[in-house]
Amino acid sequence: MSVTVETIQLVNALKAVTANVENIGNALLTGQMSPEDQRQYAGLLRELAGLLDEHADDREDQLDG
Repeated sequence: MSVTVETIQLVNALKAVTANVENIGNALLTGQMSPEDQRQYAGLLRELAGLLDEHADDREDQLDG
């Protein structure tokens, strides 16, 4: 099975989010991350989780079809 454009985009989004995890963690530990920024990052994580869930559904449909 070939890799789809959607899969590549999802992987790129995962890489972008995870590249910031250490900085986010440090900002949280030092109190440098505002509640607004925390909520914004949480929103990105929820959105990414939704995309990953949709990707899994699409992959499952491909395997079943």
